[in-house]
Parts: sequence; C-alpha cells; structure tokens
Amino acid sequence: MVIATSSAKTPGPGESEFKSFRDLTNEKGDYYDKKKNEVGMSTEKRKKENEVVLLSSPKRKNEGGKDEGVLSILFPRKDNVNKRQMSFIDYINEIYAWTMGILIILTFGCGALLNVTMFFLFRYTIPKIWYKYRILAVRGNWSLVVLALRISNVNIAITGDKSANQHMNKTGPRGWYAACTDPKKYMVMMNHLSWADSFVVATWIYGHNSAGGDTLWPVWKSFLYIPIGWFAYTTAQVFMGFGAEKDLKLIEERITNFYERGFSKFFIFPEGGIFRNLLKEKSHKYAKSKGFPLLEHCLLPREKAFHVAAKKLHQEYGMEDLYDLTLGYPKGTPLYNDPFDILDLIRIHKKPRYIYLNVRKLALKDINLSSSDTTREYLFERFKEKDKMMDDFYQQKGELWGYGSTPIREEKASIFYTLLDYICWATILFLTVKGYIHLIYILVQFIWNLF
Repeated sequence: MVIATSSAKTPGPGESEFKSFRDLTNEKGDYYDKKKNEVGMSTEKRKKENEVVLLSSPKRKNEGGKDEGVLSILFPRKDNVNKRQMSFIDYINEIYAWTMGILIILTFGCGALLNVTMFFLFRYTIPKIWYKYRILAVRGNWSLVVLALRISNVNIAITGDKSANQHMNKTGPRGWYAACTDPKKYMVMMNHLSWADSFVVATWIYGHNSAGGDTLWPVWKSFLYIPIGWFAYTTAQVFMGFGAEKDLKLIEERITNFYERGFSKFFIFPEGGIFRNLLKEKSHKYAKSKGFPLLEHCLLPREKAFHVAAKKLHQEYGMEDLYDLTLGYPKGTPLYNDPFDILDLIRIHKKPRYIYLNVRKLALKDINLSSSDTTREYLFERFKEKDKMMDDFYQQKGELWGYGSTPIREEKASIFYTLLDYICWATILFLTVKGYIHLIYILVQFIWNLF
C-alpha cells in the first residue's frame, strides 16, 4: 500500500511511496490512504494495535540454559506459551496457522527434491540453466512465505534511505525475467532478534525482486534437520557451525567465482546468534574482557566472516553496496517476548500487526578491509548506531517508528502476483512429486514381477 496525504501535491514517478512522517499524516496525525479514500492508522494508533507494553528493560522470555535448536520453531517450550482463554475463532486461527506452516514446510521439502533433480540434470551439463533455475526456485518457495504474511495482516513499516527502499514493482513473469537477467549486486547485514527474521525480511527482498537463488545466505547447521535446511543445502547455501576455521574456509569457497556461479548478493547476520539475555550476558562478559563496547539491544558483532566476505566481494569482484538493515519488534508482541514463535507471523490478525525495518545504503569502499581488526572497528560503530536506534525504538521514538525526516511506507506484496508465483511453482512441484511416485511404482512393480 502506498501511503500519501490528501493535501500533498501530485508526486513524480516513484515519489508517492516516500514521504516524511509529517507528510504522511493529517492534522490529527493519522495516515491517509488515497486509494481507499480513508484515514489509516497513525504511529500512536499502531502502538496501541501492537499492544505495546512499556517495560523497564527489554526482557525476553525464551531464556533456557541452552539453545533448543530449530525444533523449537515447531515445538515451543510450554512455559512460554501464552496461557489465555481461547475462543472457537482462536482455535480455527490456530488450525489455519499450523496448516499454512505445514504447507510451507512441504513446499520447501518438495523444492529440495526438485533441486536435486535439476542439479544432476544440468549442473555439470548446462550450468547456466541450473543457475537460472536456482534463482526462480528460491523465488517460488519464498513466494508462499510472503503470501502467508500478506494474508495474516502482518505489515512491514519501512524507514531509511530512499534509494535503498525503492520498490522494483516487477511482479509475475516480468519479475521472473528481471530476477534472471538483471540481478542487483550488494551485501546485506542485519541484527538478529528471532527465528522469524528471515521470513520478515523476505517481504523486503521479495519487493526488491531479490528473493531468488542469487543470494548467498550463511545458514546454521542445525537447519539441516528440517526441510528449509534441505532446500538451502540444495541451492548451494553455505552452512556454518563447524568451528571458526572451517566456517571461514567454507565462506571463501562459496564466494569463489561468485558471479559466474549465478550469485549476486551476500546476506549475513554479524551477531552470529539470536539476541536474548543468555547470549547478551556472554557478549557483555567477552566485551568487558577485551575492552569492547557494551551493547544493550544487540550482540557484539563477529567480524571474521564479514571481513572474509566483504574483502573478497569488494576487492576481487567489484561489489560496491552494503545494505544495513535494522529490525524491530514492538514490546509486548509475541515475537518480542518469544523469539521462536514463528507461528504468530502466519496467524490471521484482525488488526494490522506492524514490524519495523530501517534500511541504510552504505558503501563497501568506506570500510578499511586491510585487516579483520579494522573491519571489527567498522562493525562496532555500525552496531552502536543500531543499538541507539533500538533503544529509541523501545522508547517509542526515533527512526524505526518513523519520526523525523526519514521516508516511511508499508511493504505489502501484491496478493494476486504473489499467488501467481506460488501457483506456478506449486504446479511444477506437484508434477515432480507425481513423477517420482510414478517412477517408484514402476520400480516396485518391476521388482515384484522378478520374484
């Protein structure tokens, strides 16, 4: 949805999506939606709709003695379940959320099967077909995630640099063609607040026509136990968690011949883990021992993986842009309280649920990549800025809330074109699975006839 004011002058091409907070509101501070000819929600109203609870400090509930791993996505700890009286509609909504979650998992699992098939058919015979297929395969799988967020009434409020937030407006077949022929080249780094972060940012990268297999994501090894990890593995993503030395070697190997292998973007969470009190205490202990800055809302960034990737991509492959994303879940919302409650993203919310994303466009040339120490200093400065932004956010002020002169808009994917993306992809997956079932039937029948 494009947000505009009723009194603003007619915008030029591409300008209607980018207004200052003052321009977005009427005299009462409410947004005005031109398309619907009605007043939308102001920042103050969004705070109430998110059921923000002001806490003395940001405490998060899921603080077990150890990381429960990716299975906690499906089976959250019982002491963290919100114990409230559920109505019949709530039960229906819960059934829908689980159904959609299972559909997403099945889609990624079937996608992995198709990936393996295409890999053996084309990776070493006609590599270009494999690379183009991989881009569209990842786009097809992410389309269901984006569609689920759109249906659930979860909205992403975007602030930050205009050039970084420009929506590509390429959907359907035009989007497929653009993703294969005109990929944008950049690095992305983001703070890490929950397991849902990748799903939330999917809406942003999908809107930028970048939710394709041309993005290289470092993925934690525990994801290999679930279909999302299988799909990531079969699209040549790099898996981490095997020790610092091996992890850095794996990143360097994956980046070799980066563009030739059909990649154009590199995405990383420099913190190396989800922010919660347990890891925050460890981060503070390490920072104090080394004299590093203490961050209250972020973990201390780890520089080595970022340094290896940035140095190689910038100096050897000429990559220029670095997109710095800062994500915020308002206090009192489920994903703030429980970083593993991914199902809340796909439950249908009667009132819009807002998640806030600030995007800054930086330049890799401004980083002194001569050593990992200088890269570390750069990351510390950026994360101190993120920490300040998050501190303001939890006090309901600052850039993430849309105050000031930063542009703001709501990232909403087109339901029609997102559904078209998924229908096309689901049809291909259905035919693939049907073909394998038929092949297995023929083999079983052949073996049965032998005996």
